[in-house]
Amino acid sequence: MTTASVIRLSPDQLDELMLVRDGFCSAADLALSMPDGAVFVDLEGAVVASVVDGGLEFAAEDGRPFAQLYGISTSGLDRGARLAARTYSTTVETPTRWSSRDGALAESRDRDHDTRTRWSSRDGAPAESRDRDHTHRALWVDQPSDNVAELAPPNAILLVPTSPSHQPGHHALAALRSALAAAREREDLRVLAVPVELDAHPERRELVERALDADSSSTISDHEASSAAGVFILLTGLSGSGKSTIARALREELIIRGRSVTLLDGDQVRRELCAGLGFSPEDRDTNVRRIGWVGAEIAAHGGAVVACPIAPYDATRKAVRQMVEKAGARMVLVHVATALAECERRDRKGLYAKARAGELPDFTGISAPYEAPEDADLVIDTSEVAVADAVARIITELDR
Repeated sequence: MTTASVIRLSPDQLDELMLVRDGFCSAADLALSMPDGAVFVDLEGAVVASVVDGGLEFAAEDGRPFAQLYGISTSGLDRGARLAARTYSTTVETPTRWSSRDGALAESRDRDHDTRTRWSSRDGAPAESRDRDHTHRALWVDQPSDNVAELAPPNAILLVPTSPSHQPGHHALAALRSALAAAREREDLRVLAVPVELDAHPERRELVERALDADSSSTISDHEASSAAGVFILLTGLSGSGKSTIARALREELIIRGRSVTLLDGDQVRRELCAGLGFSPEDRDTNVRRIGWVGAEIAAHGGAVVACPIAPYDATRKAVRQMVEKAGARMVLVHVATALAECERRDRKGLYAKARAGELPDFTGISAPYEAPEDADLVIDTSEVAVADAVARIITELDR
């Protein structure tokens, strides 16, 4: 194997390849270049598949978490060398399901439904021969819910979108737990994990439903309001703007209301989580991204996080929002927009004076930029709004 023949897959490319391995499409459906002799590896360097004579030979092991929940059948597909773009036929039975009798994965086979899928190199698409009288109903468990068993139609397939499938996020794992709990409660339900992100990959949803002969489908979010796991409140603004004062008061109010709250104060974070970082643009970016990652992890498990770094860069704040929302939580961005002159007037530490004198390089608002957010959920000027009123405004926003 030469270095040039190794192709490291992105998470999205890996999911596409897994759709082929799991039996939902052919290799010809991929936009992935497949030079003969190429070896595809995942993010950790493990071999996923090789290109041999124009076809794909898959590694025997599936390294994804919950690998037994992926694929149309764990036994109906040859997990090794045969699934490829060239002509190939296999019997694909109904999906595996979680058995409530023994608490282990068991295969539910419908002997009257023998679906055969042929991967044809002539037209590069699956040619399907199916029993059209036997169709399925699909329910996409796209968010955690205690009502999956009640919402699922009879004999439904519970499809759990887990993308990227090599490292499913907290939201996907919580949805998976909900689906498995429902299948333990109702033996007619079957659980199938699929490497799909519904909003980003509508075409993949269609592939999956077509491969399963799903005559109807819906999502949990069609039936229920969004159930974000937690909330991340990011207060951004200049030094001295009042971020920390609001954050501490907000934490107290949320605790009084019964929430579990973590306060990530900018100064404390720099002493503990981000010790050693300076104030260069790169270090500022790293500091806020670390806060975002920790906050997203906490919020994904149902907690409320209040963070109050300066967070001067728009791109970094957007990246944090993406982390939080990907974790299945909600982010509320509060711009504490107190004017620079007022922040300087309040300067108890003398930091602005030192910055004006050139003693503190890269000081936000003086010798380093602050990019005011245009996507803030709330804008609060503490020279005009009292702390209690600021907290009340944030609580009102959270209650929406």
